[in-house]
Amino acid sequence: MGVSMKSSSKRLVLIAAVAASALFLAGCEFSCSVGGGNSVSSEELNTQVKDSYESDTGVKLNSIDCQEVDAEVGKPIICEATNENEIDLNITGTVTDYNSDTEKIKFNWQVVSAMAPGVFYAKAAQRTLADQRGVQLTNFECPDRVPLKKGSKFDCTAEDPDGNARTVTIDLTDGDGGFNVNLQRLGS
Repeated sequence: MGVSMKSSSKRLVLIAAVAASALFLAGCEFSCSVGGGNSVSSEELNTQVKDSYESDTGVKLNSIDCQEVDAEVGKPIICEATNENEIDLNITGTVTDYNSDTEKIKFNWQVVSAMAPGVFYAKAAQRTLADQRGVQLTNFECPDRVPLKKGSKFDCTAEDPDGNARTVTIDLTDGDGGFNVNLQRLGS
């Protein structure tokens, strides 16, 4: 048995900022350059998805890499990106319309998965345990990357003031950075 508590203040400001922008559907229409192979270049997609993401979320992308796509309805759009909060994003979409006369393409996109640095959760769980339970843990270590998805659960390790290794389980309660912290009892 452990001590379970929920972070009601959503202490993960960095993660909460991304969660509001991470998993949603957006639409975009733009003029595209159709090459000899009747496709939209990865550079054009990078620019359009980046601009749309940043406009819709207010969160900057540090990097984005989209695959070139044929200008044909139903073709998938696949991108990988990292935003300014160090959240890795997998973005997919579909070409929904292409007009060869105007060289305009319409597509939709959505972030289908997001991975956050585990250190963000380590710091937030450490503060939560200290603030809400008075438990001071040090040497907090969580997995390098954790999925931002409701129901995701992962274990971290820490050290209590007596030098005992402790397991802390973090359970994501929503897609907005909310979590429960469960400090395992010694010997469990």
